[in-house]
Amino acid sequence: MFDSLDLASYCPLCEARQEDLQTDILGERSGARLVHTYCGDCDSHIISLVLTNNFGISSVGLVTDLTSEDILRFKDARAVNFDDVLEFYKIFS
Repeated sequence: MFDSLDLASYCPLCEARQEDLQTDILGERSGARLVHTYCGDCDSHIISLVLTNNFGISSVGLVTDLTSEDILRFKDARAVNFDDVLEFYKIFS
């Protein structure tokens, strides 16, 4: 079902048509897909989580400055915790 659908037919920021968009699926798990869309017209990046199930498709998107390579590099990284922030503060203050 998902493969036959267009992930994005236009840029939500500048409304450029699909020809100007580059869409990559960066990961999949249990009916959820992490999708990165780049608009060559307005130079914007959008990361989306697309969920599919028996009831349909839903998604949430976020405008970002991250490229698809950045997202792949950071998506499985360890989360920053309070101690990390304190250590950073101590080093630079």
